[in-house]
Amino acid sequence: WSFDLERLQWSAEAPIPQATPRAIAVNGAPGEVLVYGGTTWEEAETDALFSWSLGDGSWDQLESEGPEPRYKHAAAWDGEQLWVMGGRNNDGDEPVVYDALWSRASDGQWSLHESAASPGPLFRQGMAWDSGNHRLWVYGGIDADGERSDALYSFEPESETWTLYSPEGARPLQKASHSLVWSDGALVAWGGHATDTSSWRYDIATNTWTERAESPSPLPRDAQVTALSKNGETLYIMGGDNFEGEGNDFLSDVWAMDVVTGAWTQLKETGYGEP
Repeated sequence: WSFDLERLQWSAEAPIPQATPRAIAVNGAPGEVLVYGGTTWEEAETDALFSWSLGDGSWDQLESEGPEPRYKHAAAWDGEQLWVMGGRNNDGDEPVVYDALWSRASDGQWSLHESAASPGPLFRQGMAWDSGNHRLWVYGGIDADGERSDALYSFEPESETWTLYSPEGARPLQKASHSLVWSDGALVAWGGHATDTSSWRYDIATNTWTERAESPSPLPRDAQVTALSKNGETLYIMGGDNFEGEGNDFLSDVWAMDVVTGAWTQLKETGYGEP
């Protein structure tokens, strides 16, 4: 589906060749969306990688001989390559939670980045690319013991090093399957917790989180679709799981947030016959 931001209407697009619940989608090269991993309807993990053209709506399956099949992983695009980290695989006697970080170059070659100082096994974490400082940020998620985390890490590809941060003062509640974007020189996080509807902004210079408890705001949820406007000034979210709230367990509303102020505008209510 595509959502027209001027007419505020949905339009159906050509379906992905292979349904992959719990996959990850990221903006790739200009005019391209990449969809990686997830599970099939038979609940078998997959490592399939698809490319969707925003121009003509066509799909193409790309060769993907890299990470093991997984779902609920994190991914980000740095302008040249795809980064994938963590995720789960239940195809065995015991579920596996991955900790490795992978990158896929434009020529299709995957590379494994191993480090003893990594965040460890995680799934449902947030990951965002910091274009100003040329690093990846990883925040929150669920560890191999099933515990939610509020740890904040960065990874610098040039030196292949991880850094753990200990922010001063207040910080968000532990999050999973949340929105995490880099914009306006800072990290912005939202969702992923049943009671926390604030947006939070992390400032690198002061090593602090700032809460923006704006009203109105979307209902609490996780696993929402997240998109950042081309100019980086607006965060869009759509749908998600509303933590077994009243009525339908899943949402299809659309909201826009001013990244600087944290102010929300609802663009579409949850409805039926649409996404």
